[in-house]
Amino acid sequence: MSDSTDHLFDGTDDPAIDLAQPVPDAYLADPLSAGAALDAIYGEPESSSDEWFLQIGDGYCMPASLTQVLSEATDTPLPDESLVLDRLAQLGAPDPAINGLPIEVGEPLLESFGIPCHVEYDATLSDLQGYLDGGRSVILGVNADYIWKGGNDPVTNPMDQANHALLITAIDQDRGVVVLSDPGTEDGNQETVPLSLFLDAWASGDNQLLVTDIPTQDDVADNPNSVVLPVTVNANTLTPSTSPANTVGTQSYTVKPGDTLWDIAEQVYGDGSKYQLIADASGITTPDLISPGQMLTIPNV
Repeated sequence: MSDSTDHLFDGTDDPAIDLAQPVPDAYLADPLSAGAALDAIYGEPESSSDEWFLQIGDGYCMPASLTQVLSEATDTPLPDESLVLDRLAQLGAPDPAINGLPIEVGEPLLESFGIPCHVEYDATLSDLQGYLDGGRSVILGVNADYIWKGGNDPVTNPMDQANHALLITAIDQDRGVVVLSDPGTEDGNQETVPLSLFLDAWASGDNQLLVTDIPTQDDVADNPNSVVLPVTVNANTLTPSTSPANTVGTQSYTVKPGDTLWDIAEQVYGDGSKYQLIADASGITTPDLISPGQMLTIPNV
């Protein structure tokens, strides 16, 4: 399930490992003899397990990865990439089903939800380690052939370029592996890949990444020095649509556990009795039956 995104990467030097060179077999077989620290695990391998889902098709790896970040930031697992696809359309992004999307589109997308982030080029393994230990969410562009096939496919990827986006959740130097949250394969939840293959996949261009500027992982909430992300997915964070087909304007809202239409209307309009406006716009015939993860249409009044 190849994904044709526009990401380019190149190798760069790292204090621990030269990303431009293959990782020595001795490092993978016996990391201590190669100078690795005992229990050198960065990040949390299971941090994105609840947010993972399989992307809906070719080209949707970036929207799916961005959705996982949004789920982590709001502690509200989203069932698919629909909310992000709607926002990308509002931002004028091209249809990802045609040629995928470059990693750069993630920055305005996440920031439109109030999640500060930035894109980096020529990042190092040490950069990844620091971000993971800091509880950040990190999206990478990689050549998925190395991860899924064990090496580049010269037929489908003759230039050996990155063609897929995914999240990295942990680096286990003790075992010589990385743990990924990969929306492009059914085995992508906590996908474990040898470090050498991962570095080849990541070094198929400029070692580019998209990282949140403050922690988004649930586990860092126990750290008194961590920053709590001040964002929720609700209608107040979204901007009205201005498409010709909807001149009145609408907003989107993803139902959270415990939500009722009355409460949502109270939050958006300041009047819970206006819940029927939301029900009608969302095609809901039984207003008291809504479920977490359900996307609602909020008409502007």
